Amino acid sequence: MTIAARSPPIFSAPLRAILRVLREREILRVEETVLSFVISRRRLSGDTGEELHAALDLQAQNQRRMAELKGSLFVRAAVAAQSLLRWLKGTLPRGGAQPTYTVTGGAGASVTPGPTWDVAAVVPFGSAFPAPSFQRPVGVVAHIYYPDLAALLRSYVERIPGPVDIYASTDTPSKREYILQAFDGWAAGTVEVRLAPNCGRDVAPKLIGFRDVFERYEIVLHLHGKRSPHDVSLRLWREYILETLAGDRPSVGSILAAFEQRPDLGLIAPQHYFAVRNSVDWGGNLAGAQVLAARMGFGLDPTARLDFPSGSMFWARSAALRPLLDLNLSTQDFEPEEGQIDGTLAHAIERLYFHACEQAGYRWLKIVRNELCPASVGVAAPIEDASDLAALLDAGPALRRNPQTLRTAHRGAGVGESE
Repeated sequence: MTIAARSPPIFSAPLRAILRVLREREILRVEETVLSFVISRRRLSGDTGEELHAALDLQAQNQRRMAELKGSLFVRAAVAAQSLLRWLKGTLPRGGAQPTYTVTGGAGASVTPGPTWDVAAVVPFGSAFPAPSFQRPVGVVAHIYYPDLAALLRSYVERIPGPVDIYASTDTPSKREYILQAFDGWAAGTVEVRLAPNCGRDVAPKLIGFRDVFERYEIVLHLHGKRSPHDVSLRLWREYILETLAGDRPSVGSILAAFEQRPDLGLIAPQHYFAVRNSVDWGGNLAGAQVLAARMGFGLDPTARLDFPSGSMFWARSAALRPLLDLNLSTQDFEPEEGQIDGTLAHAIERLYFHACEQAGYRWLKIVRNELCPASVGVAAPIEDASDLAALLDAGPALRRNPQTLRTAHRGAGVGESE
């Protein structure tokens, strides 16, 4: 029996067009948040180089496009429809108890609904938080496939107070020389650039090419010259991550102080960028991740909540990466580079960083900047003193346990859920 294929509903094409333009509008709003912050930061630092001009050019393009969308009757109708749907959703009864993040401030308790497992600490922390000592050197491990981004990465690494040693990798001798020139005159520590095969993205060069480096440092910062040419909505993802992890000295100081205050803190990563929020899942990487997890001594529940440092950049206590380092992977374990956007061993390892951290006996934490909250999703928690951080870490989150409610006391302005 032959069944004739039904034509799509007559309204499906307009609906897709509405969703597409609403998505574009939201991405432009997020990019404006990041661009405004980056441009302001670079102007204050006296930067007048190519990166500033590129940001200004992109901002001008985005503002022209936003003006076009604002003047479109079609877009106005789409926005009105979206507002109506949100209002209707808010009037519907919610089933079951909703998780909340509770904040106790000077004016009394306030409760902000939100996913309790998705709380990010706001950096920099409050002035009452103990300052770090900066006595031990930090190791920066960076894979720089695009050498023209070396100077940009240096501008962020320069914001790390105290001694800092640089370990960079790339795939050709000419790129190596370019990177060495970009870090010429580095006075905070040593600079070493190693060659690594072009496979395994940034993950293989770090875990394999610099396996010996982690033993020398208690705290390391993982960076790479990230580009995402396959998706225009990700063009400011790199800046969002870098500004969150190393946007200024007070923020970096808060991160290092958190590691000092909490010896059980193993990994600190940025809250997810808005455009990748719907990609925080296993995708085509579950099977490969399950094999690696078994080798590290634990199993994975594919139905459980997943979280990981999306973008593969983060601060870490070297000991928290030990389960991954002890796998003794080789470059031959990674697929040849073919421009894959999912389903590789590198993508599987990216999704296992928090799992490995927990397996090593450590906790992990996500962070966000108030200025960049519109570019992320989740609940932003201010950290005024060490007790705030302790309450946040002790309550969770963890990937192999599922707290129903997270409650912690904070002093200050309160918590807001970013859009």
